[in-house]
Amino acid sequence: MKRIHYTPYRENVSIRSFKHQVYTVKTMKLSLNRTDDKRHVLPDSVHTLAHGHYKIV
Repeated sequence: MKRIHYTPYRENVSIRSFKHQVYTVKTMKLSLNRTDDKRHVLPDSVHTLAHGHYKIV
């Protein structure tokens, strides 16, 4: 059985223009990860708020 190494980064390919020249640009971006660490779980353990929400003190 082949093991797949998990990495939260994925290659992103985009087409960009610099000074009227078109280029293909490859970048590494952080994709969705196993732990959704940009959410704050409320005390009822059902509802969440986004990171930086005004209700989070």
